[in-house]
Amino acid sequence: MFVAIQIVFAKCHYENWMEILDPKFKREANRDKLVLFFHDHSIHRKSAQVERTVSETMASKTEARKILVNPLAMKLILEELDCFDVLKLRKVSSGIRNCIDELKSDPNVKSYTICLDKHHHSTLIELTSGAYKEIKYLPVKTGGCVNNHYFKRLDARAQSLKDAETILKNMKACLEELRLVYHCFSIYHLESKDYLGWYSEKFSVAFGKILRKRSTPLKIKRFAISCKYQNEVMAILPHIDPRSLKILEILYPSKQVNLKFENIVKVRFEVDRMSETKQWRNAEQLIGNYLIITTPIQKIRILHFVNLDVLVECLSTEDVVYLKTNLLGKPTFQKFRISFLTSTIDESLNELIGEPYRTVPNTKKAWYFRIPYTEYYMHIALDIHNLMYDNGNLKLKALVINRVRQEDTPF
Repeated sequence: MFVAIQIVFAKCHYENWMEILDPKFKREANRDKLVLFFHDHSIHRKSAQVERTVSETMASKTEARKILVNPLAMKLILEELDCFDVLKLRKVSSGIRNCIDELKSDPNVKSYTICLDKHHHSTLIELTSGAYKEIKYLPVKTGGCVNNHYFKRLDARAQSLKDAETILKNMKACLEELRLVYHCFSIYHLESKDYLGWYSEKFSVAFGKILRKRSTPLKIKRFAISCKYQNEVMAILPHIDPRSLKILEILYPSKQVNLKFENIVKVRFEVDRMSETKQWRNAEQLIGNYLIITTPIQKIRILHFVNLDVLVECLSTEDVVYLKTNLLGKPTFQKFRISFLTSTIDESLNELIGEPYRTVPNTKKAWYFRIPYTEYYMHIALDIHNLMYDNGNLKLKALVINRVRQEDTPF
């Protein structure tokens, strides 16, 4: 039990200050052994001291640190600090660090983003309060730099993982977004050189271990990862709370700004194992950009999604019939967009699902189907062009299936 607390104010606007402080101290502290010191430096640089029931006084800085390793006092302090201040406080001493870890306070992180580049790592953290901070980790020959501060023999890349574990291990609330961006390829040079090589998968495995150490799965609403291989996703995805995950993004492994399909290295991607996870099956949205999914449509679980936007290698007549038949009976689906590079769609499609309502020769076909027992229709638009450009950018062929109200149809 602590014997005294010293509280210093730069300014004090309250005459009846004890009425403000008393409630928490009544609950958390032994008031018979409480000493309060108030120093008001704003009034003629004079000091005012108020003492209540003095039992013992603090004689040194060592005793002052003992206050901070008391869980009752530390709990009150942590309630007033944000995640970034707590990280600084942890560095004061091992005793304070252990006390903070024992209390397991929620860091209240809203989003957590890690970018792996050829030469450095960067982490962007946003709190629920709106505060945010970027931390840059740069490996150098004899150590590492963190936000331009040099530390001898520091493994900067490993430090980014340690910091992630420190921040996320006590996260209780649902994280709005976890985003891992692996800058494997340059968006400015059409070359197959992989700047990260094996390291992106190694990082995913290490990050997955951090999530596995938690007593409960990390709650995440949106998980986005830009990567080359399914293994990089599978190292992390199974360790996310499946009930909380709503949006899953599988993105191209590069910077996402100014990304154009015609200017990038083509990356083919399998999703067969991912589609068997609880996290995949419980998610409501699947988003992919420019990763070419090679797993056949009918061999992956996609019918439960509310919204879907992906790119596949090939789309067949049977795929279109499969989607139309099964989605027509799904009350939750809103919009499916499936872009494709090649297709085996032929005129037999009209025989299997009916003649299109509208046909634009060599460009597009459109169908409408009434969704049973509802006021909605299914609208299917199929691009059949050979090659099109939209504002100078290559426009991929696509199958778009929408849920629309009757007033938005020609009927």
